[in-house]
Amino acid sequence: MMMFPVAIMAIADESDRIFMEQLYCDHEKLLYKRAYQILNSKADAEDAVNNACVALIKKIPLLRTLECNVLSSYIVSTIERVSINLFNKRKRDNLYTFGAEEDFINGMPSGDLVPDDRLIKDGDTEALYHAILKLPQRERSMMQMKYYDGLSNAEIAQVYGIKPDGVRVYLFRARGHLKEMLGGENDGK
Repeated sequence: MMMFPVAIMAIADESDRIFMEQLYCDHEKLLYKRAYQILNSKADAEDAVNNACVALIKKIPLLRTLECNVLSSYIVSTIERVSINLFNKRKRDNLYTFGAEEDFINGMPSGDLVPDDRLIKDGDTEALYHAILKLPQRERSMMQMKYYDGLSNAEIAQVYGIKPDGVRVYLFRARGHLKEMLGGENDGK
């Protein structure tokens, strides 16, 4: 028996479910092949196919009216769009995660450091690395964008869709959290 995506199995209307099961059977190989070509990952391709099925389920009335060749084109464009969106999301997520602690610490230009940043830079890099990993995701990402990638507050704000002053507040809080986690051991320096 063929395994269908959960989204298809969850369709309440039986005729819609049968329609989507048939559509999936007819285009399964094409869906996975195109998703894999874009994502180069079996797991990501499976996620993309599931997401594409969800998108297609929302368009069942339209899909029923399309001719075979137009329907295939619509399905291909849907899987491509979903795969590209997933690729961009993964790329964005990976872009702002931390690598080695030395990269982060050494990436901070010392001439541009404010006093709080010097306190952080003078500390034990291993303790700092572990403290950074404990920060909330948004603070951690913003610190990397600011101090490692060298982005301005305005550029970071654009990524998150907030105002530059909001970025400044997040960075201030992140530095405060780091100083708390490091036990204020650098206060005298």
